[in-house]
Amino acid sequence: MDIPRDIKQQLKRALHRTRTSLTQRLFAFNSSQLLELLRRLGVRPGDVVCVHSAFDQFLGFQGNVGDALKVLQQAVGEEGGLMMPTQPFTSTAIDYVRKHPVTDIARAPSMVGMITEILRRTPGAVRSINPTHPVAVWGQRGIKLADRDWEAGTPCGRGTAYRRFGSSRGYPCRGKTVGLPSTVLRAVGRRLGTSHANFAQCGQPPSNTPRLLQGKVARPRMRRFVAVVLP
Repeated sequence: MDIPRDIKQQLKRALHRTRTSLTQRLFAFNSSQLLELLRRLGVRPGDVVCVHSAFDQFLGFQGNVGDALKVLQQAVGEEGGLMMPTQPFTSTAIDYVRKHPVTDIARAPSMVGMITEILRRTPGAVRSINPTHPVAVWGQRGIKLADRDWEAGTPCGRGTAYRRFGSSRGYPCRGKTVGLPSTVLRAVGRRLGTSHANFAQCGQPPSNTPRLLQGKVARPRMRRFVAVVLP
């Protein structure tokens, strides 16, 4: 039987409300419990954590997205570091660069989750200068991950924050499912020289599009890149 689209949407919303209600009743947890869990996982002050998280999956959390971010900051401390992806697109990097010849690093919002956008806007946080895969970093060790990313040959490989994270003995943390974040996997793939499909968008054919760097036109080394306006 073919169910009308509006009926499907109503059913999905009802299912989400039911799931949220049950989770909040049976599996509720607060900021202190979240911090305790991170400690049990081995996260200590001074550590560097890469977070891929969908806050809408935190159904049992008794707090808002800002509270969750504060817990993460408390877990690593100012001497440690947080890193989150802040890609300005939801489709693919290739589709994005075709439609956006310029990426404004200072203003382009993160499209990969509210918590990543809040970290991007957090005082003291820094966004790496990467035309398609910038990250937001916070904390003393976190900020060190954002270096001369525009000189990298690929969005996630050597010379990027993801590669530096892999060398820092950090903790990949995925808030929605268990497993390594795809961007970290791509960084590993670049290091191994793999041609697996998971890493395909990090090695596209060369482009001749120039990019703006502190008011000057430069030729970045990235195989697929766009112009970037610095803050």
